Amino acid sequence: MSYRLQFKGVIEMNIRKISVWTLGIILLLLMIGPGNPAQASALAKPRINRTSHHVAANKLNTKKSARAHVTASEGTWGTCPVTLSDDKVLTIYPGTLGTNEEMPSFIDSFSVDKIIFRKGVILPKNSSKLFFAIGVNSFEGINDLDTSHVTNMRQMFQYDHGLQGHLDLSNWDTSKVTNMGGMFASCFGLSSINVADWDTNNVNDMNYMFGEDQFKDIEVSNWNTDKVTDMGSMFQGDEQLTHLNISNWDTNNVIYMPQMFKRMPKLQSLNLSKWNTRKLLPNPDGPTQDIFTGDTNLWQLKLGPNTVFDGTEGLITPPGNNTALPDGSGNLNIGPKWMAVDQNGVDNGTGDVHNPAGQTYSVNELYQKYNPQTTNAPVETYVWQQKTVSAPITIKYVDENGNVILPDKQITGEFGSAYDASTAQYKVPTINYNGSIYNLDNAKLPPMTVLKGNIGATKQTITFVYQKAPTPTPNPVNPVNPVVPNPPVTPVIPTNPEQPTTPGGTQTNYAAVKGEAVYAVKKIYMYKSPNFNKSNRKVRYNKAQRTKRPMFVVTGYARSNNGALRYRVRDVNHQTKNAGKKGYVTASTKHVVPVYYQSIPKSRIIKVINSKGIHAYKNRNLTARVHSYKKNTRLHVKKIVKHNLTTRYQLTNGRYITGNKLFVIQSKR
Repeated sequence: MSYRLQFKGVIEMNIRKISVWTLGIILLLLMIGPGNPAQASALAKPRINRTSHHVAANKLNTKKSARAHVTASEGTWGTCPVTLSDDKVLTIYPGTLGTNEEMPSFIDSFSVDKIIFRKGVILPKNSSKLFFAIGVNSFEGINDLDTSHVTNMRQMFQYDHGLQGHLDLSNWDTSKVTNMGGMFASCFGLSSINVADWDTNNVNDMNYMFGEDQFKDIEVSNWNTDKVTDMGSMFQGDEQLTHLNISNWDTNNVIYMPQMFKRMPKLQSLNLSKWNTRKLLPNPDGPTQDIFTGDTNLWQLKLGPNTVFDGTEGLITPPGNNTALPDGSGNLNIGPKWMAVDQNGVDNGTGDVHNPAGQTYSVNELYQKYNPQTTNAPVETYVWQQKTVSAPITIKYVDENGNVILPDKQITGEFGSAYDASTAQYKVPTINYNGSIYNLDNAKLPPMTVLKGNIGATKQTITFVYQKAPTPTPNPVNPVNPVVPNPPVTPVIPTNPEQPTTPGGTQTNYAAVKGEAVYAVKKIYMYKSPNFNKSNRKVRYNKAQRTKRPMFVVTGYARSNNGALRYRVRDVNHQTKNAGKKGYVTASTKHVVPVYYQSIPKSRIIKVINSKGIHAYKNRNLTARVHSYKKNTRLHVKKIVKHNLTTRYQLTNGRYITGNKLFVIQSKR
C-alpha cells in the first residue's frame, strides 16, 4: 500500500471515529438537558494531546496502542512527516527532508536516541549540518536515503558523539556534492565507515572531513580528488589509524592542506610519491604547516619529485637509541636520521624498509632535498635509520637448458664492500660434469657492471651459462676438473660516521598557540598585512552576542612595524561569505581571546549556555557519554584539564565536559 493510500485510510478511520463520538455527545446532552451550556460546550471540543506543525501530520495519527513506539510529538520536516516517540525514536516518513534550519523544534540533542528513515526519504540540496550534534546513537535505513540532489554535506554528522561501531553509507549518490568539509568530524564512537566507492568527482572542500575521529580503518584509496582545493586538517586527530592508502590521490589543484595528518600518533606509513604540492608553495599562509606534527610513529615516508616542503611540516626526528620500530618487526632505529631505502637515492630495489641501503638525512636535509626549487628529486622511500645487513651474492653454473652442472658459490662480506665475480675463482672456464666437458659461453656472460660492484642489502644472483663440448672420436682427451681455490676474504670499505644535526629555532612569543581557536569579543577587522590601516582592511567583524561571536584558527604570527603582535588567522565561521578567508587580526586580549577557558572560576560553578545543551563524558577526550545537561544548568567544577589544544572541565562527580565558551560560561555564584 502506498504512503498516500495509508494517509487516506487514516483520515477515513478518524472520520468514522468522530461520527461515533458525536452521536455519544448528543445522547449525553439529552441526558444533561439545557441547564449547563458550558459543560456541553466543553464536551463538544475534542482534546488533542500532541504537538503539531502541519495539518497533514495531524491526520497521520493512529491509536497509540497500535504503534511500536508511543508518539510524544509529531510534525513535518520539509515535506516529510516526522514522529518522535516517548522512548526517543524519531521516525521520518517519505518526502523531501528540510534543512537543518527547518528542523522541528521538538528535535534536539536530548530528545533523539535513534532515527528511523522510511523508504522514499530525499535529502535536500543543502544538507549542511543536517544531523549536526543531534545526539543520536544509531540510524536505521540511512543507507537507503536518496542523496542524488545533494550538493552540500558540510558538517553533516559532526559532533555526533553517540554513534557507535560501523556506519554504512555505501549506497549514497554523491555525484553532485561539492562540499564535504567536517562531514564526519568528532564522531568519536565510530570505529569504521563505508564510503569507499563514493563519487567525489565534483568535491572541492574536504577540510577537516574526518578530523578527531577514532576510525581504526578507512578505505578512500579510489576517490577522485582532482577538483579538491582544501584538504586542511582532513585526518587531524585520528588517533587510531595506523595506515592510510591515499597514494593515488590527485592533489594538483590543492592550495591548502595544513595539519592534514596532524596528531595521528599510530600512523606508521604514508606514500605521497605521486602527490603534487608545488601549487601550495611558496606561500606565507603556511599551506603545508604541521601536516606531520605529532605523528610520533610515522617511520615510513615515500616521496616523489613534486612532493615539496617548506620546512614547517613538523616531520619527526627519529628517536634513535636502538628504539624498536613501531611495526613490531623487532628492527631497531639506531640513530636520529631518516634513511633512503635504496642505494644511489633511486627506487631500484637495492634495499627494503627493514634493511635500508641508502644515504641518511636529518629532517632539515630531507626538507632541502624536496624543497620547491628542486626539480629532480627522486621517487624514494625513507625510513628511520637502521643498521644495514649485507646480503650474499649467489653464483650459479648451468647448461643451456638451465640444469645445474656445478654447486652454487656465494660471495659474502660487509655491506658496501667490493666484490669481483670476474676472477677465475668464480668465472670458471671449463667444468667436467658426469664425464662431459662444459665450456663457458662467453656470448651469454653477464655485463661487467653485474660481475663487479659492492655488496648490497638485497640478495643478488649471477649466472654463468655453459655449452656441452662434443666428444672427439680419434684421440679422446680426458678433461681435467678445474681446481677452484678458496675465496679470499673480501676487503671491507670503512664508512665515516656522520654526526647528527639538530635543527635550530627560537620560540615565538605569542598569546594563543598555533592551531588554537580564538574569537572576537569586540568589533575588529581582518587586515591584509600586519600593519593595520584603513586601506589595508579586508573584512569587518561586528561585536556579536556570545554564542555568535566570529571565530578564527591561528595559523601563524607576525609583528607590525612598531612591534605589535598580530595573529595570522583563517576564518572558520562556516556558512558565512567570509568562511575560509585568511589575514591578520589583533592579538590584544581586549579584542580577541581563546575560545576555550584556561582556568576555573572562584565560585567553581559554570552554567550551560548552548541552546541544545551539552553532554558529559567518562573520559577527557570526550568519549563514553554518560549524561546530558540542558541549557541554564549550573555545574560544580573540580578542575580544568587540557586535551591537545582544547580544555575540559572535570565536574565534582568525575565527569568531563567541554571548556568551550560557546557552550558554557563561568558563573559568579
